[in-house]
Amino acid sequence: PGVAFTMLLKLFILKLTRTQLKSMLEHSDSSYIRALGFLYLRIGMTDGFKELWSWFAPYLGDREQFSIDGTPATTTTIGSYARRLLTDPDYFGVFLPRLPVLVQRSIDANLKAWDEEQATKPAAPEPTPAEKEPAARASRTEELEEGEEPTNAIELQQREREQESDGRTGRDQRPDDHSQEAAQREKERERENEKDRERERDEREHERQRSRERPRDLARDKTRDLAYARKRKQAEIVDVDVKIAALRKEIVLKEEAERAQEERAQRVGHGAAEAATDGVMGVAVDGAADGAVDGAADGVVEADAERAAGSGAA
Repeated sequence: PGVAFTMLLKLFILKLTRTQLKSMLEHSDSSYIRALGFLYLRIGMTDGFKELWSWFAPYLGDREQFSIDGTPATTTTIGSYARRLLTDPDYFGVFLPRLPVLVQRSIDANLKAWDEEQATKPAAPEPTPAEKEPAARASRTEELEEGEEPTNAIELQQREREQESDGRTGRDQRPDDHSQEAAQREKERERENEKDRERERDEREHERQRSRERPRDLARDKTRDLAYARKRKQAEIVDVDVKIAALRKEIVLKEEAERAQEERAQRVGHGAAEAATDGVMGVAVDGAADGAVDGAADGVVEADAERAAGSGAA
C-alpha cells in the first residue's frame, strides 16, 4: 500500500481524465495498474462519490487474479478487490474516505441486486487445465524475465517447450475470429470513449455556466452585504439616538432636582431672616415702653415733691 499511495500522489497531481482512467481500468499489461485505477476512484472522486457505482459495476465479475502485496495470502480477483473497496473502509490499516450515507445505501442495494442477478445466471465453468496452463506459463515467464536466467537444462527445455506451445497456439487461432473479437472490442471501447467525451463536454458546459453565473452571484452577494451594512448602521444610529435621549432626560431630571434643592434652601434662608427682624423690632418696642413707664414714674415723684414743698411753705 505504501508504494501504491506514492504512485496515487503523482496521479492526483496529474489529475487524470475520464479517458485515462478508463484505459487504466481496462489495462491488459498488468492487473496492478487496474487495481491502482480503482483505488484512485475510491479515494479521489470529486463529485461526492455519486458515480462510484457506475465506474465499479462493470468489473465486479472480473476474475483476473493478482496478489495485493505480492504474497499468496492476499491473492484475490479484480472483482473481489473492487467489491472490497466499495464495502470496507479499512484498506490495510488506512481508512479510506467515508462515503455519504445515501451513496453507501445505494451501493449496498446495487450490490444486493447484482448478487441476486448473478445467482440466477448459470455458474461459469471452471477453467480447464489447458486454460490454466497459459497463465501459469506467463507467471513463470514473468519471473524469468525479471532478470532470472534458467539455472539448469530442465528449466531451459521447459522454457523452450512453452515458447513452442505459445507459437502453435498462435498459429492455431483463426484470424477471422481474432479480427472479429478485436473489432468488437474496438467498437465497445469507442462507445465508452464517446460516452466519456460526452460526459466531459457536459462537465465543461456546466463549468462554463457556473463561470457565467459567478459574476452575477458576486454582484448579488455584494448588494446583499451593502444592504445588510446599511441596516446595521441605521440600527446603530437609532441605538445612539435612544442613548442620547435617555442621557438628556437624566440631565434634565438632575437639573430639576438641583433647582428644587436651591429653592428650598432659599425659602429656609428667608424664613430665618424674617424671624431675626421680628426679634429685633420686639426688643426695641419693649425698651421704649420701659422708658415711658420710668419717665411717668419720675414725673409723679417730682409732682409729689413739689406738692410737699408747697404745703410746707404754706
